[in-house]
Amino acid sequence: MDERCIFVTGASSDIGVELINSIGDNYSMIYAHYRNDNESFSALKESFGERLFPLKGDFLNREDPRHLLDIIKERGVFPDHFVHLPSDKMTGSRFHKRDPEDFRHSMDISFMSAAALLNGLIGSMAKKRYGRIIFMLSSCILGRAPAYQSPYVTSKYALFGLMKALSSEYASKGITVNGISPDMMDTRFHDGTLKKEVVLKENAEINPLGRNIAIGDVIPVISYLLSDAAEAVTGQNIAVTGGVR
Repeated sequence: MDERCIFVTGASSDIGVELINSIGDNYSMIYAHYRNDNESFSALKESFGERLFPLKGDFLNREDPRHLLDIIKERGVFPDHFVHLPSDKMTGSRFHKRDPEDFRHSMDISFMSAAALLNGLIGSMAKKRYGRIIFMLSSCILGRAPAYQSPYVTSKYALFGLMKALSSEYASKGITVNGISPDMMDTRFHDGTLKKEVVLKENAEINPLGRNIAIGDVIPVISYLLSDAAEAVTGQNIAVTGGVR
């Protein structure tokens, strides 16, 4: 176990739980942000005990990221690694039928939370001249964007822009900043999607792999980007799509 600390936002998601289960033993401290508890996240807390420090927050409230920063500052243990997973659900509707609040929700959950948290954390990484930052992006920013998903797509492009900007600004400080863009995965993220099973089936059929992307396809990429082996990899958006894009 390294004397390193990781901060995972959206840790109660399917991919968040699997990520911590996979790489958690590499860290002496794990900050795990969640909005809603669930059985898998509760099991995660029990498994890692005191090494996992849960941080409850709703990123629709712009004060919550500041509150989480205050807790971290009070504990005095700052993360060396930061993995940002939260995203608003994809809901299909034409742009002219959208409420402007749809865009605020997507931006707050995905982009504004990352900007606010890193604003308070990246300085510590710069002082140590070491850091690893990863944003969960989406295959929607690879080539042609899906129709009827304008808030979701917009927030992912904003996060992509932040990744590019930070990677240039902090490369000389030993900090890498990268993104991962998976194609559609069969996770709880798509619960509530209209005709979910049909959408997943159709997407699997057009993928050269003959299936949708699995969480197990994404975790090794995150693990690599967090490792010392990826010291020279920064400003990159890694596509995990099975060749569909």
